[in-house]
Amino acid sequence: MDLLRDHYEGTRYDMTKGLAAGPFGAPVRWSGSAGGVIGGWERPISMYRTLFAFVLQSRSHKGPDAVGGVAWYAQDAPHGSVFVPFSCAQEAVPNSYLLGRQSKFHPQSAWWAFNFVNNWSLLRFNSMSVDIRGKIDALQKAAFSLRSKLEREAHEARNSGEISETQLVTSLQVESNEFAEKVVSEWWQLAWTLVAKYSDGYMTKGEAPDQQASIGYPAWWLQASEFATWPGDTFKPKASIRKQLIGVDSETSQGFVRQAAMADRMEAENQSYSIAIGWLIMGAVLGAAMLAFAKKESSRAGYQPVA
Repeated sequence: MDLLRDHYEGTRYDMTKGLAAGPFGAPVRWSGSAGGVIGGWERPISMYRTLFAFVLQSRSHKGPDAVGGVAWYAQDAPHGSVFVPFSCAQEAVPNSYLLGRQSKFHPQSAWWAFNFVNNWSLLRFNSMSVDIRGKIDALQKAAFSLRSKLEREAHEARNSGEISETQLVTSLQVESNEFAEKVVSEWWQLAWTLVAKYSDGYMTKGEAPDQQASIGYPAWWLQASEFATWPGDTFKPKASIRKQLIGVDSETSQGFVRQAAMADRMEAENQSYSIAIGWLIMGAVLGAAMLAFAKKESSRAGYQPVA
């Protein structure tokens, strides 16, 4: 089952790495026009457009089909899904497994529960996949435990003559379907947890300031993006006021100096020293005022990184 969830993680083909994965390590590579560019993407085992996946067990030594035959079935792409057990002899599955069209969202559909979480996770895959995988592991372990229990009880009941073959099929079907419905219910709960926890670039675990954090971007991606060349053309200080700017922010001072050097070559020094200082002072005053207001009014002020 884990093989079907794979994106070559930990290998040279790891699709959660590199520029194409974006700042948050998403393994999805959409299809569509390449605009004439020659190239291609590796194809993962867990493809984003997968509708369902399954693993079949056939064990004649276990007894009748209801016991020896199991269909482990997962909705949507398996990297974000749970394989639930259905007996091969059962005649019905939960209604949630029969509902849903790709063209219309359905909140009672099992497929939509898993598809929604898989799509939402792309907002911040490297973080959300930890929550999702943790839930998968817990429910998958519960699924294996349940199936072992059902088979053990079925074997004991058959040997004691307490149950007929028809009753056995019915019993396994009822318990399998109840578990499948439980998985769908818990997956919707996970969905709404992720919606609240990962929103507007924040990770929110509670209402206290120290339970909310802006988790930002990885350094390698910032270096490759426009962030590393800021302020670009938006602000070109003259050489005469560079020393004033260096004291503004120690982390960005070097960037200011680089941009100032570029500005010296591109435009004449035709702006008044006093005007520049005036704007600088005004900006500092306004910035301080806005910062004070934000600290007072914003519920997200004073965030600290959340482990």
